[in-house]
Amino acid sequence: MAIKVKYFYNPSYTENDWGNLDPVLKKGQMGVVMDIDNITVRGFKIGDGVNKWTLLPLQNEDIYIYDDLVTNEIGDVKVGDSLEGEKVVDIIRRMVSPFVNPTITNATNDADGVLKNAAIVEVGNSVDTSVNLNYNALASENLKETNNIFVVDLSSIFDNSGLHTHTGSPINLTLKASLAPTSPTKYTIGVYGLIEGGGVTATANTTINFYSTVLWGYDTNADLYPDGGSYNNSLPTENRLVAASYKATYSFVGTKYAYMLVPVDMITAGVSIIFEEVTNTNQPSNYSMLEMGTVTINNGSATYDYVVYRSEFEIIVNTKMKLS
Repeated sequence: MAIKVKYFYNPSYTENDWGNLDPVLKKGQMGVVMDIDNITVRGFKIGDGVNKWTLLPLQNEDIYIYDDLVTNEIGDVKVGDSLEGEKVVDIIRRMVSPFVNPTITNATNDADGVLKNAAIVEVGNSVDTSVNLNYNALASENLKETNNIFVVDLSSIFDNSGLHTHTGSPINLTLKASLAPTSPTKYTIGVYGLIEGGGVTATANTTINFYSTVLWGYDTNADLYPDGGSYNNSLPTENRLVAASYKATYSFVGTKYAYMLVPVDMITAGVSIIFEEVTNTNQPSNYSMLEMGTVTINNGSATYDYVVYRSEFEIIVNTKMKLS
């Protein structure tokens, strides 16, 4: 006796409507699940003639949660291929924009204790052992898999410059020897990325800057530093400012002569020395600064040459001078 083929009406509803109806499909009958637009097929269930709709497994669900990891086939990419375990959102991004050139930006170092683009250290101090180099890597997934970061060390101060692998953490660069220059010095560190398939990113730079210091204070002696001599700093030791930020306001207290000592290297570099008085309105404003000559001074951290400036008269009350 020939077996007859049973034909069923295969209803289609949205998932919400199926849940409300919750019917028992006949054995072998298919119920189609439509998306909320009632146009897109989301999947289907096969009836067993016993269980209600809500107890049946959904078949061939091809809708992924946006942030889920891939665990089954996508097109011709099989489980076990390179996309398995990646997020759907990342795969979509690559489909929309297959390749974005990586970039390296915001290079910083912590030679002065804090990560910044331009680390500042006073001449006479030193940087010992190592320096951390940090940077931002955009589209880092398009860097080479390994050995994808190159540290440029033109001054040859590190043992381990050259190739590194991007991990998202700062690169610890080991110094060949302590950095302890006796005059203002700048060290530049560069970093760039190697791109998958060839090519390199633009270089991002960060610097370690050794600067001398501005000294300032006051004394009853109008000839505290005779021209051409060599002296230890007799001004208050706290009155020292790294010359990289010399544009500041300096305070003078008491009925004494005001002194300001500016490193020669600042002046030879073309720095304009202009004193702007910042005084109280109830005191004289004729505290002009006179250039007294060049001397060699140990500022407590290093020894080098300064140009000495002194107020023309003794200060009557507290005042301030601005170097700009």
